[in-house]
Amino acid sequence: MNTMPDQLKDVPVELLALSVSPPVVARGILHSHSTDSCLVLLEQAPGAIEPGTPLVLNCTVEPWLRFSGHVSSVAGNRLQVAVSRVIPPDKRSYPRMYAGISISYSIVSQDDESALSAWTERGLRQGPTYNPDLFMDFSSTGLCFEDLPRCSPGHHLLLELRIPPSPKAWRASARVLRVEPLKPTGPPEPAPHEPGSPTHHIAIEFLHLPPGAAKALANLTLQQQRQILDTSP
Repeated sequence: MNTMPDQLKDVPVELLALSVSPPVVARGILHSHSTDSCLVLLEQAPGAIEPGTPLVLNCTVEPWLRFSGHVSSVAGNRLQVAVSRVIPPDKRSYPRMYAGISISYSIVSQDDESALSAWTERGLRQGPTYNPDLFMDFSSTGLCFEDLPRCSPGHHLLLELRIPPSPKAWRASARVLRVEPLKPTGPPEPAPHEPGSPTHHIAIEFLHLPPGAAKALANLTLQQQRQILDTSP
């Protein structure tokens, strides 16, 4: 689903822009839209948000959709948003968080220690790389993201991480703990499955994570929690 549905007008939304510093979590109204953009009226001026800032909009009432995209223009509390993706209602076994963490990974066997050191020490990795969706559960010890089941428990992953607000790329490695099918928990009729869209949870624990990356993940977690608490009713 990549176009805006027709029924949206004056729908309450929550805006998340976690790539800026400090991260922005704000409430507003999705006032109007076209097929690939929308006008959002926020309760107050959006702080550090500027044209080009990536963000997510969560509808807080039916139809419970999410939109990802970037800011086209800002005028006071009015944001024009270019929508790149419309995400169906989240019917997963746990809610995904949009952290703006960008990862790419390649897969190696658990016995290939040379591949781990070649990547973490010299930045060398072979084989295809994959870029999962940015909605994920995360901590300073591991990640749980959604993707196709390309790997299995025990496989090692060679990771490149970008943790907002810094553009720095970190090299890390991880072990796959679980690969589990997504389990809808909402109404019995799930949203239509798009070809190539995620079908499984992939839970991993870090084997090697630079101290700076661990600190950045911990700081992002604290910032996100603080922003959400600050905007709670």
